[in-house]
Amino acid sequence: MRWMVSVVQSTDGDTPKSEWSGTMASLAKETGEVPGVATQFVFGPLIDSPPAHPDTVLTTLMFIEEFMKQHDMVHIHISADMQLYKVILQMKWSDPIRWENLIVRPGGMHTLMSFVGCIGALMNGSGLEELLNVAFKGVSHMLNGKAWPKAVRGFRMVMTALLEPLILSGNTTVVEITEEFDKSRQSRTGRLWVDCFITPLVIIHLFLRAEREGDWLLHIYALKRMIPYFLQLATGTMQDTYHGMYWK
Repeated sequence: MRWMVSVVQSTDGDTPKSEWSGTMASLAKETGEVPGVATQFVFGPLIDSPPAHPDTVLTTLMFIEEFMKQHDMVHIHISADMQLYKVILQMKWSDPIRWENLIVRPGGMHTLMSFVGCIGALMNGSGLEELLNVAFKGVSHMLNGKAWPKAVRGFRMVMTALLEPLILSGNTTVVEITEEFDKSRQSRTGRLWVDCFITPLVIIHLFLRAEREGDWLLHIYALKRMIPYFLQLATGTMQDTYHGMYWK
């Protein structure tokens, strides 16, 4: 929200405004937030076998388990792409006692790809594709989640344009935003754009912030907010995903 306010309220003579990532970095510096410890990458032994083969996965898990024990870490956290994620889960389910301390999840990039594709599917035929076509090429790849960084930038531009009248009116508090969104949700078109575009885009930025700041609780919260959208595609029934939305 702070980024959108800075963009909307800028004039032609102002200094060019930073993108969302730059704004968040500046905000972190202003609040005195201490950056997290740099991630360490340790290369394990080379395994001359297909990556998704169960033997390869088992060998890797055992290596990671031993490495974790050397550092007095009880739980094994694994982040993988969707192909390896399925193999690891099947292995965990086949021997739940042996791997009770194994925590596996899709990688952040793969989660975002799926969620952006979910938004594209829900907004199909809404006019979003035509809006993005004005400024971007390869919109089909943006809407199916393959080009998710470009999709998030494009979505952010559209949301800023949609919320510009609200921002210029000065109604930027949580209560004021909630009231305006409730008014918009009284029509089917307004409900579509609020529930299936604006709200999930806010969730995406919560997820990105959690990934970059290493905020596990915010990560879990963002995933919890994503689940109803995946459920919508699977069952065709949309739960109320708006109320309780987190704004900063």
